[in-house]
This record gives sequence, C-alpha cells and structure tokens, in this order.
Amino acid sequence: SDEPTRHNSDSEEEPEVEVEMSAQEQERAGEIIHANSEVVALTFLRIAKLTSLDLHLLTNCRELSLHRNLIHRLDPLPPNLYGLTDLDISDNKLKRIPDHLAHLTCLTKLDLSYNNLREIEHLGTLVHLRELYLQSNKLTSVTGLAPLTRLTLLEVGCNRIRALDSSLTGLTALERLYLGKNKLTHIAGLDDQTNLKILSLQSNRLTTIENLSHLTQLEELYLSENGIQSMRPLTTLTRLSLLDLSSNRIPTIDIECLRGVPLEDFWFNDNKVAEWKEVEKLKPLGLKVVYFRHNPIFADLRYRPKLAELLPTLEEIDSIPVVPLH
Repeated sequence: SDEPTRHNSDSEEEPEVEVEMSAQEQERAGEIIHANSEVVALTFLRIAKLTSLDLHLLTNCRELSLHRNLIHRLDPLPPNLYGLTDLDISDNKLKRIPDHLAHLTCLTKLDLSYNNLREIEHLGTLVHLRELYLQSNKLTSVTGLAPLTRLTLLEVGCNRIRALDSSLTGLTALERLYLGKNKLTHIAGLDDQTNLKILSLQSNRLTTIENLSHLTQLEELYLSENGIQSMRPLTTLTRLSLLDLSSNRIPTIDIECLRGVPLEDFWFNDNKVAEWKEVEKLKPLGLKVVYFRHNPIFADLRYRPKLAELLPTLEEIDSIPVVPLH
C-alpha cells in the first residue's frame, strides 16, 4: 500500500533474545483474554511466546491480533482458535511461516507484514483467504499462492522481488495488488489478473509502461519513482480514474495515450515538463486533481494560476484546493 514503510536491514539477522513479559504486561494480557470475546488485541505487550498466554480460554474468538510484539517463533495456536477468520502477526520477528498455520482453514485475512520472512510457505490450505499482507519482509519471490484463488488483495510491497514470473497464475479474483518498493525491472506476469482495480508498482526499476492493456477493470495505477521516460498507450483502461506517473523522467505528455480514459487524478510531479503546452494537452480530459510540482514549469511565478487557467475543471493542485475566481 502507499503508507510510510519501515525498512528491514540487509545486515546480519538480529539475535533471538528471550524477553520476559513484565508482571504488568502479564496482567494486561490476562485482562484482555475473555472467553466471550470475538475480537482480541494482544498488542504492544512484548509477547515472545504464546505459551505464556491463556489462549485456550478464547472459545469465541474470530479475530486475533498479536501486532507489535517480540515473537521470533510462533507457537502453535490451541484448537479452539482454528476457527479464526482474521489473524494479525505483523511487526514481530518471524523468520519463517510456521507449518501449523495450515490448521487455520477459516482465515479470510492474514497479516504477516513487518517481519523477517524470506519465503512464503505453509499457506496452501488457507483457501478462504481474501486478504494477505506480506509487505516489509525479505521475500525475493512470490510463491506458494496458487491454491489461494479467492484472494482479492495481495500486499507484497517493500521486499526484494525481482520478477513475478508465473507466481500469480490462477489468482483471477485479485482486485488490489501492491508491489511497490521492490526490484522489478519489467511489468510482466499479470496475465490472469484481469479483475484488478488497483495496481501499485511504485519505487521499482521500471523503464517502460508495458503489458497492461488487458487490465480493463483498473481504476488506479501507481507507477511513481521508477525510471520511465515516456508515456505508453493506456486507451484500453476505460475505467482508470487515477494515474500516478510522478517521480519519473518524462518530459512530454502524449495525450493520445489517454484517449477515452476517464481520468480524474493525474499525478505528474517530479518529472521534466518544461513547457506549458504540454499541460494544455490535458484539457480535454476534464481533470479534477493534478500534481505538477518540481517540474521545470514549477519555477514559473504564475504556476498555480496558469494551471487553473489551462485546466479549468481542476478542483485541486498539488493537494491544495483551487479557489474559484469570482
């Protein structure tokens, strides 16, 4: 997703240090664990081992959060939690996905983000999963997801993925795919994702916009912070309302690439647009929101007024509302 990300170090793995919960934290955990609770949040408690908790008491729990603790190895959950639909183990110290997660076959949402995972494994039985969060780990590939055909959201941003290859084959239900802050050099491997509505590829190593024409359901496309030097036709994306091409190396706007595209938001800051005639090309689109700051035209003292004059439908320029002239 587009929220600020915490980066994992490339240095040696931090050693596992046994940390005991304080008496106060133990007491707090005990207060949270109630037999009739459906939603249980055991967060920020320095939990290292689940065996220190009375999880067997949670006979009614459907959503369990262990966010922001100190779990290096996840102990097996008791059978009374096999009916969980939502499990959050984000922001811990996990190096592996434990095999016993395979018991949680009712899960529809699983959050393993902000850990130290290097491989996706042991998720094949979780066939009801609809949302899977794996951002900010140390993954070099996306594998082992083929059985998860009901996935509608996959977040694998801020990893070390260099190519998708055929790893997403069969995941036809995906509607939101977040691949930002990886090492992708080409847009490829999305042949089966024809139901995508949001695709995020910002902060990769892309130089060309390619292989997107079949994604006709796309509503939002994020391609910022790459090395793209020119626009490419997006005319088949007849539902696209937001296009983010900011922080690339594009000097000119090719309006033909956007013919028939119902854009409302056009994000183009930090590019190389030096002439106002490029901006004027966008007038037929009837845009509502644009970002053009930190292009050469940004140095013009009449930058905002000129944008408002050239694109009279604008409601917002660089996140600041346009005040109508009376």
